Amino acid sequence: MEREATTLDMLLENLETFAAAPGGVVKLRELVLDLAVRGKLVEQNENDEPASSLLEKLIEAKRQAITTGKLKKTKSLPSVKADDEPYSVPNGWAWSRLNDVFDVRDGTHDTPKYVRDGIPLVTSKNLSSGKLDLSNVKYISEQDHEEISRRSGVQRGDILFAMIGSIGNPVLVDTDVPFSAKNVAIFKYYLPLLPDPRFLQWFLTDAAHHMRVQAAGGVQSFVSLTYLRKYLFPLPPLAEQKRIVAKVDELMKLCDELETQNTRRSEVRTAASRSALAHVTGSTTRSELERSWQRVNDHFGALYSVPETLGDLRQTILQLAVQGKLVPQDPADEPAEVLLERIGESKANWIAEGSSTAVNLKQTHTNGDLFGLPGSWIWVQIADIFDVSGGITKNPQRRPNKNHYPYLRVANVQRGRLDLDQIERFELFDGELDRWRLQAGDLLIVEGNGSEKEIGRCALWSNEIEDCVHQNHIIRVRPIDHDAQGFIIMFLNSPVGIAEMKSRAITTSGLYSLSVGKIRSLSVPLPPLAEQKRIVAKVDDLLTRLDGLATLLESRGRTTQTLLEAAIHGVLEGV
Repeated sequence: MEREATTLDMLLENLETFAAAPGGVVKLRELVLDLAVRGKLVEQNENDEPASSLLEKLIEAKRQAITTGKLKKTKSLPSVKADDEPYSVPNGWAWSRLNDVFDVRDGTHDTPKYVRDGIPLVTSKNLSSGKLDLSNVKYISEQDHEEISRRSGVQRGDILFAMIGSIGNPVLVDTDVPFSAKNVAIFKYYLPLLPDPRFLQWFLTDAAHHMRVQAAGGVQSFVSLTYLRKYLFPLPPLAEQKRIVAKVDELMKLCDELETQNTRRSEVRTAASRSALAHVTGSTTRSELERSWQRVNDHFGALYSVPETLGDLRQTILQLAVQGKLVPQDPADEPAEVLLERIGESKANWIAEGSSTAVNLKQTHTNGDLFGLPGSWIWVQIADIFDVSGGITKNPQRRPNKNHYPYLRVANVQRGRLDLDQIERFELFDGELDRWRLQAGDLLIVEGNGSEKEIGRCALWSNEIEDCVHQNHIIRVRPIDHDAQGFIIMFLNSPVGIAEMKSRAITTSGLYSLSVGKIRSLSVPLPPLAEQKRIVAKVDDLLTRLDGLATLLESRGRTTQTLLEAAIHGVLEGV
């Protein structure tokens, strides 16, 4: 008994810590219900009328209801044997089956004809919030309602339980508004107020987790009426049921408070982090930037104590990098204008040789409204320094036959990374491999053809797969005799780059897409090549450190989660 008290005390003393663990509040709720249905949540009182006497009253009430014709006789259920009992319960409790204690019915399984105005038809979706919700229902006729009511007859105080799909979500009927139910079980009472309906509700909430695992059904999970009627139910004395319900309500309220506290703490942390980082990215001088970074550093432990908060910091690092604020400029670096002139000469040769789709574009704007550049940087358009082209259109003639090659689909190109777990193959014809083959250093941009969130995903190809091509929904951006792609992809995946691509995306019927022409005219900042290398190295170093921090925080979260699970196991096994 000493070990039990110590384990439970340790759990209660560290409740806030455990609640902050991944899924911590959910596990604490489950623990409360497990303890409740095992008779471990409140003390027993030897003066309580034993559950066996209560069970006898219920069985007799059921027999009389059948005799008088108020209740249809159901198939006899096997008695509960000691070997059937899933766990031990206190003295004074009694194992039974749900249909021994409750009149277990169900609603219709047919689909009645719906009408504009009539009687509400409740289904599992109306139970999903944990309370009976009649705000989103379909209606049936009075005649169909009367027919269904002869089967179910729902009344105030009954418990409803979803039988199909999302099994469970038991709710207490707290209204006198007439309604019918479909694919929903109804638990009624053989005797008024015996037993306490709230105890049944909490029991079914706990039992639903086990039912979902065991639920029959292939395409859609379900539990049958027979299954529910036979389900084992630990019946406490009525007085103890009321004490258990009161204690569960108290602890669930505490869990609600912990959950609210976690949410508020997360919101405050996120707001504080974004405010601090906004000062960083908004800095206009080196001294202001250093002061802003210092404020972030002074509160780093509080702002970045969970992995979820690191995303904004990653984006800030990219934003500073592409604005020229992450590393100092070096006057000795070759200016970006000289680099652009050299690329221009190579581009002219490519075009003259006919080996490129590169084109000369009229400079339409300088993107000066996005942010100011350091003196040695310049704005350029993608087509100034890259060869931009579309991919191969998929059609029936491209089915793999004799001359097929791997090709990249939209799903293979994620933001900043490639997902090459599943690669499909195209049939290519004479000369097409040389034209479409990807080369190390190519940038791959998803044109979109979907949601705003996915527009312009960009990753770097490093020749991971030999002789690989790409489909037409991926735009290939190939560097023209330079090594600036590492910095450019950083810009495209930065907040300002993503925003710029979104602003240029074509919207059709709510779908966003980028064209080859839109990518060619996209303006990007071009630093001196030497500074680009310093920026990329600095970003790689910082993001690697953040990855390490994320791993550490995730490990801490898993450790806390493991400790919580061990504490819960200790409580359940020890009591």
